[in-house]
Amino acid sequence: MDRGTSHDVVARVKDAVDIVDVVGDRIPLKQRGRSFIALCPFHAEKTPSFHVHSDRQFYHCFGCGAGGDVLRFVQDFDKLTFGEALDLLASRVGITIERGRSRDGASTSQRGRLLKLLEWSCHHFEQQLSSESGQEARSYLEKRGLGERVAQTFRMGFAPPGWDHLLQRAQKQGIEPKELEEAGLVTARSEGSGYYDRFRGRLMFPIADATGKIVGFGARSLGDEEPKYLNSPEGPLFSKRRLLYGLNQARKQFTPDHPPVVVEGYTDVMAAHQAGFGQAVATLGTALTPDHARVLKRYGSSVVLVFDGDSAGKKAAERGSEVFAQADIDLRVAVLPSGQDPCDLLTQEGGPEAFQAELDRSAELIEFLLIQIAERFDVTTVAGRARAADELIPLVTSVRDPLRQSLYFQRVAESLKVEEAVLRRRAKAMRAPARPRDTRVDDAGMSATATQPELEPSPVTKRRMRAEEEILESFVRDSSLYVRALEEACRLDLEPLTREDFQHGPHQALFDRLRPALEAGDPVSVERLVSEDGELWRTMSRVLARPGGEERDLEAQFYGALGRLLLERMETIYRDLKEKRSEVLARQDDTEIAEYLRAAEAIRRRIERFRGEWLGIGLA
Repeated sequence: MDRGTSHDVVARVKDAVDIVDVVGDRIPLKQRGRSFIALCPFHAEKTPSFHVHSDRQFYHCFGCGAGGDVLRFVQDFDKLTFGEALDLLASRVGITIERGRSRDGASTSQRGRLLKLLEWSCHHFEQQLSSESGQEARSYLEKRGLGERVAQTFRMGFAPPGWDHLLQRAQKQGIEPKELEEAGLVTARSEGSGYYDRFRGRLMFPIADATGKIVGFGARSLGDEEPKYLNSPEGPLFSKRRLLYGLNQARKQFTPDHPPVVVEGYTDVMAAHQAGFGQAVATLGTALTPDHARVLKRYGSSVVLVFDGDSAGKKAAERGSEVFAQADIDLRVAVLPSGQDPCDLLTQEGGPEAFQAELDRSAELIEFLLIQIAERFDVTTVAGRARAADELIPLVTSVRDPLRQSLYFQRVAESLKVEEAVLRRRAKAMRAPARPRDTRVDDAGMSATATQPELEPSPVTKRRMRAEEEILESFVRDSSLYVRALEEACRLDLEPLTREDFQHGPHQALFDRLRPALEAGDPVSVERLVSEDGELWRTMSRVLARPGGEERDLEAQFYGALGRLLLERMETIYRDLKEKRSEVLARQDDTEIAEYLRAAEAIRRRIERFRGEWLGIGLA
C-alpha cells in the first residue's frame, strides 16, 4: 500500500499539528475554559458559536453544524483537496510524505526538489526585476498601470537577456543543468552538448498552485521576440489545463456575493486585484477546460466569465460557456466593449466602477448564448431558427442538472418560438444511437439484417458495471489516479479499494492483476500484464475500447466512478448498522446504545457530506 496515504501517515500529521494554532492562523480565537470560540467562518453569525477543542483536537459549530478535525478544517476553509491539505499540514511540521507517485505523477523526492528549485528561481527573477537590468520590465508594468505593490503580491520577476544567465547563477549554487531542465528552466541544445536558458529578456509571471507553491512560469517578451508569451513546459508539476493564475490569492476572496471572475490574461488578473476585485483568476493562455471548472466548483456554484468584445473574445466566451454548463455551474458572462481588455479598463480613471458595471450587466449563460446565436443566424426565418436550435440543443442536453436543463429548454423554445416538446424530440433524435443489428445469411445465400435481441441488465447493474469499467480504464491510462483513490478512501475513513469493490468477476481478476503495478506507482504495461491470459485480455480490451477513448475527460470519469463506488460502500455500512438497531436496543446496554447511535450518526453525516462534495459537482 502507498505509504504516503496510509492511516498511519495521516495520524502522524494530525498528531504533530495543533488545531488551535492552525485555526488561529486563519480566524481570531478567544479562549473560554478549555476550548476556544470564534465567529463561524462557514456561515454568517453575530454571536460566536464556533468552538475549537484543544484537548480533543476537533472543531464544531453549534450554528451551522460544521465540524471535524484539523484536516477537515483546512480543506473547508482553504478550499483544498484532501491531498493538498495533508501536504500543507505535513510541510508545516516538517513531515515528508513518502509516496510511490504524487498526485501529479512525480515521485515525492522529485517533486520536493523541483519545488525548491522553482522557488529559488522565482526569488532570483524577483531580484533581477528590482536590479538595473530590470528597468525595461519595470517600465512595462508602469505603462500597463500596475504598481509596485501588486507586482510584489504576484512575485513578478525578470529574466535578463543572454543565453545562460540563470544557468551560470545555478551552477555557482551547485545546481546541475539536468535539474534545471526537469524544472523547465533550461533547454538542451539541439546540436552539440550543453543547455541554454528557456526564458531570456522576459517579464516573468510566477504560476503557483492553490497552496502558493511555485510550479512554473509564464513569460512575456519585452521586444519583438516570438512567441509573445511563453510558458513552462508541461511536466510533473505544471499543467495548463488544471492551473489558474492568481488562484492562490483569489481563493480567500471567494464568497457567494463575490464569486470567481475569470479573465483572459495575467495582467488582467493583476489589474483586477489592484482595483479591489480580488476574486479574479485567469487560464494560462489556454481555453477553459473541465479541470478548470472542477477547480472553481470547489469554491461555490457561481462563476463570472469576462472576455474582450472582439470576435475572438466572443468565441472564447462561447467555448467557456459550454465547459461550465456541463459542470452545472451558475454562469454569467460579461463581454467588454470591443477593443477593451480588463487591464486597460481597470487602470484608467473610473475603470473600477466601469468594470463593476460590466459585471452587474453580465448575462446568464442561456441569455448570452441566445444573443450570440441571434448574431450568427437570422432567427426571423424558419431556416435560421432551425439552425439555431440545432446549435443550442447539444449544449442544453449536456447540462446534467434536470431542473436547469428543463428551464433552458423552456427558454430556448420561448426565444425561437418553437414548442418545447418539439425541441425535446429533436434532442432525442440527435443523440439516439443506432439500434444494434445482426447480419445473417438467408437460405439463398443473401445477407439479411435483423434487430439483435438482447437481455438488458437492470439500470442499477448497468451503472455499476460502467463505474467499475471507468475505474479500471482510469487506472490503466493513468496509474497515478490509484493514489487519489487511496487518498479519498482514507479521507472518508474507509479501507482502500479491494477486489470486493468490483462485483463483476472479470473486473475483480483484472484489478488483481493491475494492483502490484498501481501500488508501486509504475505505468501499466497492458501487453505484459494480460498477454498470457485470454480472458483478461478480453476484459482489458473491452475496458479500453469504451466510446470516446482519449477524447474523454479521464479525471472527471475517474472521480465520477470512484464517487459511485465509495458512496455505495458507505450506504452498505449504514444499512448494516440499521439492521442491527433492534438487537442493540433489546440488550438495553446504555453504553452500547450510545456507541451505536454515534456510529450510525457519523456514517449518516459522512454520506451527506460526501453527496455534497462529490455528487454536487455533477458526478452523480
